[in-house]
Amino acid sequence: MTDTHHEARIGEGGPEALKQWEESGPGRSETAPTASWRRRIDVAERAVRSSPTTDEALGPLRAEVRHLADDEELLDTPAAAGAMSYFLALLRASGPPAQGEYARAVGVVVDRIGAGLVPEEHRCAVHLRMAAVLSELGFTARAREALDSALRAARTGLERARTLSRLAGLEAGLKDWTQARGHAEEAMSHLGPAGDEETWLDVRMHCISVLLHAERRGAARGDHRVEALADELVGVCGALAERWGADHPRALEALVVRVSARHTIADSRLDLADLERLTGELAALAERSARLLGPRHPQALSARAALTEAHRVTARARQAVHPGSRSHVPYTHR
Repeated sequence: MTDTHHEARIGEGGPEALKQWEESGPGRSETAPTASWRRRIDVAERAVRSSPTTDEALGPLRAEVRHLADDEELLDTPAAAGAMSYFLALLRASGPPAQGEYARAVGVVVDRIGAGLVPEEHRCAVHLRMAAVLSELGFTARAREALDSALRAARTGLERARTLSRLAGLEAGLKDWTQARGHAEEAMSHLGPAGDEETWLDVRMHCISVLLHAERRGAARGDHRVEALADELVGVCGALAERWGADHPRALEALVVRVSARHTIADSRLDLADLERLTGELAALAERSARLLGPRHPQALSARAALTEAHRVTARARQAVHPGSRSHVPYTHR
């Protein structure tokens, strides 16, 4: 199950691929997914391979979803949360015939998180992972509840920092910049001394990105605070991308954020040539993300959004450099 078409279908369907199920990055579990989860994943993968999805493939899949709520250990560990994330991706990739099962599985996740049934020692990591899934699926209020419970369960400064950074990102997406800035700054205060481990870098990337977007609101071109934050973000993203490897989804995310930060610096300096060059780099990253992950994968969508914003900013800069010129923003995506 390694052909490009199948990988694209998984990417179109949900938040994570198999690589991130077993190599989930910050918060990865020490234990492998259980035999029950491996059976469910196998059944769901067979349904995805059946294109279009057949009744023969749907029968076992429906049975697995029907019994999800009966599994008392369903989300007991971070590995199980990763497996659930991948399982939801497979359900979504199975197409319209499986959408009822997909909705039921999401409902089981929401109920399990809301009931506080995850063991306390894993609650922070599991709720964080499920909050990311729920946010990507558009269940913002449910994602916020999962993050709030993860924050209450955080036992270390790093866990608290990571949870606060995700809260800041959620609030930034809702344009609640006061809360987003406050949680990003609080997260940074829990990080402790400088380090280069993945979680430390990941938290810094999310927090600095939120602070940069908050600072840019209303800031004049050339504002040194904006440029300083963007410069810091470039360094953090470069270190993250190097650790993950070029084609890992987390590396692609870091590369998009890094090029966007460099684009911000070029805009601050009104460097039109650099703006146009970096917009081209974002276009290449957006195409690469869609090809590797699928066009509807959250990271591919984020890359396209970054590209759209880069075109807008570059067009504005072109008008400033050449007043009266007709700036054209290319239409690149449907």
